[in-house]
Amino acid sequence: MNGAARVTREVFERLAEEFDVRTCDTGAATSSRSRYHLARVWSYARAAARVMRVHGRRRVLYIGGSGGTGLWYQVVLIAVARAFRWRVVFHHHSYAYLRRHSAAMSALTTLAGERSLHVVLCPDMEKLLVGRYPQACNTLVVSNALFVQQVDDSRQDARARPLRLAHVSNLSMEKGFDVVLNTFERCLRAGHDVELHLAGPLAGPAEEKLLEQTLRRFADRIVYPGPIANDQVGDFMARADLFLFPSRYKNEAEPLVVLEAMASGLPSLTYDVGCSRSLATPGLPPAAAERDFYTAVLAIADGWPSEDFDELRRRSRDHLADLQRGASDAMKRLMVWIRD
Repeated sequence: MNGAARVTREVFERLAEEFDVRTCDTGAATSSRSRYHLARVWSYARAAARVMRVHGRRRVLYIGGSGGTGLWYQVVLIAVARAFRWRVVFHHHSYAYLRRHSAAMSALTTLAGERSLHVVLCPDMEKLLVGRYPQACNTLVVSNALFVQQVDDSRQDARARPLRLAHVSNLSMEKGFDVVLNTFERCLRAGHDVELHLAGPLAGPAEEKLLEQTLRRFADRIVYPGPIANDQVGDFMARADLFLFPSRYKNEAEPLVVLEAMASGLPSLTYDVGCSRSLATPGLPPAAAERDFYTAVLAIADGWPSEDFDELRRRSRDHLADLQRGASDAMKRLMVWIRD
């Protein structure tokens, strides 16, 4: 259950409140590459068959978009839907085909047609999509902020404890796990009183080895409960002070985990990827590189605790509230588009 899948489920639940919604699971859970693609072919064949069997005047195909080779399966499904006069809503969750041209996305936007609706996550994503694929001219910005809930603040008095840095994700190099550990260690070497709170599954042997090495040196400064359930993320965040997310992931768009940090009153520092500029807490812009990332964390640690940091927390919550209001209005427009 990744972020895009969670959003797709949330949208389904909202659509089901107003419309007759039928779903088809196109996932394929297998470790074998050949079996994976066979499973995807079969799942999309079932989806296409269902599209061909449904009759009626107002038929809309909603797709939670892929970011890699899965786009080609969705191209075929959209071609079938358009042949049977369905309208299409394509919900974008990846920046991979926005940073460079994708033949699959070009084919998808052409087949979907100019009357299709492209749901994007932030204004920057909208600008890049329309600029690279002019056929995707009908867009709607719906931030993932709509799908997170504000969390009560459970932090202790900051004056009586260390600065708590947090990182919650699939713990991988792509998501910046190594940068998080390096930043934490640099803060300690600079003489700052910091802790690191980690949660999530380790992606592989390299990440396991890196964590073991860090734990051997700083076990008393690291909290790592392992993977946690989605409904535990908010409470975990609410005990920390600053969220670190230096992701390099090629598909990174508008990560739910950053929004969940904001919902916990947790200012976030990210790399400049995806929608990070739209998500950034005012006064804490995304970092262009690891040096900038470390410098920003060190500046916060230098002044910890401070009224300036309390102001960052307030700005983070206020910014999320603004995103949520905009997303709520946009979701209402999506419902109207489907109904009409």
